[in-house]
Amino acid sequence: MSFLFKKTNTTTRADRISSFQSTTCDFGTPLPIAYGTCKLAPNLINYQDFVAEERKTTVKTGKKSKSTTIDYAYYVYTELALCEGPIDGIGALEVGSTNYKDLASLNSKTSNEGSGLALNLGNNNNPTAYMKSKHESIAVGYNSMAYLYGRIYLGLNNASMPSYLVEVKGQLRSTGDGKDANPADVIIDLLKRVGLNGYIDTTSFNDYRNFCKGADLLISTPADAFSQQKKVQEIINDILHLTNAYMFWSVDKFKIIPRDDRQHGTWKPNKKIIYDLSENDMIKQSGGGCVAFSKKGSSELYNRWGVSFTNRSNNYETETVFYEDANSIKADGVNAASTINGNWFHTKNRAIRCAEMQARVNKIEDTRYTFKLSWVYGRLEPGDLVTLTDSAIGLEKQPVMIESIVEDAKGRLAVTAIRRADGNYSAAAIDLGGDDYNLVDFNLDPYNTSAPIFINPPPELVNASSGLEIWIALHGEHANWGGCSIYVSDQDSNYSLHGTQTNSSTFGSITTAMTKTSTEVTVKATNPKTVEFQSGSILDAENNNTLVWIDDELVVYEKATLVAANTYKLTGLKRGVYGTEIKAHVIRSTFVLCDSDLYVLELPERYNYRTLYFKFPSFNYFGAGWQPLENMQHYTAMAKSLLVPPDDVKVFDTELLANGVRRFWWEYSSDTYGLAGYEIRYMQGKYPSWEKGIQLHTGLLVSQPFETDAIRQGAHVVMIKAVNNYGLYSANAAYAVLNLGDLLEENVLYKESLGRDNWSHVTHDGVVIAGALENIDDTAFWTASGDPFWKAEEEPFWVGNYHALNVTYSTRLMASGQMWLAYDIEGNFRLEYRIVSSTNNSGQISSGSLWKPYTCKVEAYAGDVIEIRAYTEASNVPTSIKSIDLIIDVPDREEHFENLSIPVGGVELPIKTPNYYTTAVRIDAVQANKAIYRTVVTEKNPCIVRLVDINNNYMAGTVDVTWQGFSKEVI
Repeated sequence: MSFLFKKTNTTTRADRISSFQSTTCDFGTPLPIAYGTCKLAPNLINYQDFVAEERKTTVKTGKKSKSTTIDYAYYVYTELALCEGPIDGIGALEVGSTNYKDLASLNSKTSNEGSGLALNLGNNNNPTAYMKSKHESIAVGYNSMAYLYGRIYLGLNNASMPSYLVEVKGQLRSTGDGKDANPADVIIDLLKRVGLNGYIDTTSFNDYRNFCKGADLLISTPADAFSQQKKVQEIINDILHLTNAYMFWSVDKFKIIPRDDRQHGTWKPNKKIIYDLSENDMIKQSGGGCVAFSKKGSSELYNRWGVSFTNRSNNYETETVFYEDANSIKADGVNAASTINGNWFHTKNRAIRCAEMQARVNKIEDTRYTFKLSWVYGRLEPGDLVTLTDSAIGLEKQPVMIESIVEDAKGRLAVTAIRRADGNYSAAAIDLGGDDYNLVDFNLDPYNTSAPIFINPPPELVNASSGLEIWIALHGEHANWGGCSIYVSDQDSNYSLHGTQTNSSTFGSITTAMTKTSTEVTVKATNPKTVEFQSGSILDAENNNTLVWIDDELVVYEKATLVAANTYKLTGLKRGVYGTEIKAHVIRSTFVLCDSDLYVLELPERYNYRTLYFKFPSFNYFGAGWQPLENMQHYTAMAKSLLVPPDDVKVFDTELLANGVRRFWWEYSSDTYGLAGYEIRYMQGKYPSWEKGIQLHTGLLVSQPFETDAIRQGAHVVMIKAVNNYGLYSANAAYAVLNLGDLLEENVLYKESLGRDNWSHVTHDGVVIAGALENIDDTAFWTASGDPFWKAEEEPFWVGNYHALNVTYSTRLMASGQMWLAYDIEGNFRLEYRIVSSTNNSGQISSGSLWKPYTCKVEAYAGDVIEIRAYTEASNVPTSIKSIDLIIDVPDREEHFENLSIPVGGVELPIKTPNYYTTAVRIDAVQANKAIYRTVVTEKNPCIVRLVDINNNYMAGTVDVTWQGFSKEVI
């Protein structure tokens, strides 16, 4: 029966997987460019060290039985390519079916068993530390590529790598709202990558950038944008389609024109008619007509528009939004257009804006016109507006936008245009005189550019990296004015061309006075052509979209009402926006409409507060009739940025109160705009460094004096800077130096350093090397061929022979107290001392010659002769004596001197202690921001001190001084 109680052990072993499985390794996949904030699937580009670790689990299955299960945990080192770098970082991650808010959250999970991933932003081209240490021969760095790397845990009995989706904080986010990018800058970057960044029309791209910002059409890279390997041209066309814009080649530049006909923010649509074209201007086509047209059929007039987009707020899932024309659907039923791929958009609101825009285009631009012109009209280009009049088909000044212009087989211009919505358009800029167009005078006098208005914008509105811009409002004195060149110089000579301006800025004067509380004003523009103010809304006013400059104050309005020619009443004013000062304004004060028609001059930081000279020679609306530069009047303007630091604090002083509290005062007078307060920092030492200083208070100080007891004994520098409303600090700190000089001791110690003056005060038979006293050696060694020194341990060398070293020193004590030795010696040595003669308590003289090993403190008296020696025998071990100090704890004496005036030549301290010996001199305070960096004791007995500045030059100053020392008992 014994077999019934026999022990039974059962072992179950999982199959061991021999190979690593990944579904994310695609050869030849292009590396994406992460614009804005997007979610990308990384691609496996390297893996090493696939390992299986045995995991054994044993459980009892009875009194004398157990079951053992053997599993395998799998690990692998991976490198996962994300996109081109550098990037700003990553956000949320999706690993398999699990979401993590960030990389730290992923790595903290126990499922990773202590292993995890790290991120290379794409700004470090070196191989990872793991590859350099484990696989140096194949370790490579990746040039400008952002990637994840690390040893990851695959799972238990699972060797398959999970799928990854990573939220990337990519490039050009600063051009948009901090998450998404502006399409204008994305297109510029794409052109740059194919070598075409030098062919960009800055003015039109700035206008397009302003449009995309105002219309809130910001974008980020879709997950599949680059995996489809589209051409750059195709990618740009996708973006243009979503933002409703034309892009074309004109005068050796790429131009880009928004097609929208409504105002968005500060962006205004083009309402400038170039020509009024009639039968007298156009070339008749076959059949005798001038204009052919095609109108959309009812099946093409869609009333339901869908746009698919990537929803960032829903884990980057693809969703679809719809915009519907409810009246059309009610009347005719649903006629849905094909869903537009809008995955460049990552928010629902932007997808809806796109759908609404496409619906408006489909409804308004329902008719396409074709006509032919002679080359007299060769200045026309896509995006230009003209009106069409053709009585044969019932057209009467129909506004249209040029869509394309090509040259036909007979050398004529074949033009295609699309209908624009009815509205307020300008009068035709150019009148070619009907049938006499071949006799047009292209050299019309452009007349002068009106006196410009220069504006220094607030920092919030400056795009220049230097923070420095001048806005220039420009228009002509006559309707012939077609624009002007902008020439700039820092003196009234040697002008350089900066750019050209073809838009007329809207400016003039106010016709009603304003108090500081006025909420309306009437303005009259001096433009020779009709101007238009767009009414806004409460939301537009809150967002500062309807911005007007009135003599250095910025205001926004809600409603603009036309009251006379080029005269508008602006109501619902919001005053003093962007921190500008609210002021009263008299009649005829200057106003400027701050829109995209202003010329923006970006300047390097070095031009801040420098006067610049300008000339604005005109040309006519044909782009001809240029005025000569030398005959033009010059104007001056000073570049001023509010992104300049406030002035320095002029004087900073301190006093020590009886209770030990420090009180600080300062002097500051400045006209710098927006002073918010002051910040005081302190640090140990004698040399001021604002960056290393510690703030002495919370927030900013707005009044004085400031008191604190936080500063303790020792050398300190206390510094102060002014801070303005933009968080900028003074360029230089004013400072006060406290406790400057030697650190005072709780117990006054008399010290003699045996190593002073390079060990010249001791007797020795060694050698001084780098300040240390060492025994002489005659070590020699073999070298490898061609090498002056041996390198490897296996190469033979001779054992060194270090000579004996003997050091002796003798001194007579000036005061009684406890004596000890402090030393720093490496190697074999003995340190001994003896008292050769002394005066004991009975008044008798005794002498001794017994050397004693130094072990601890001993009592010594004034007049004692102390001898010290250190020695070592010859050996193969080197000895290095770095320092030996004789120290005596002597009776303390301390004296303090207030407001001591020290001339350049120095001064002897008026010490009352008889027969004194100086051990330390400390400056406790310096008056009024003197640049004193240290004190020099030129003589200790008598004690003469001098002051030294940062350049080690002697200087004069008024200071508080503490002297420390003792009375000498031996004379």
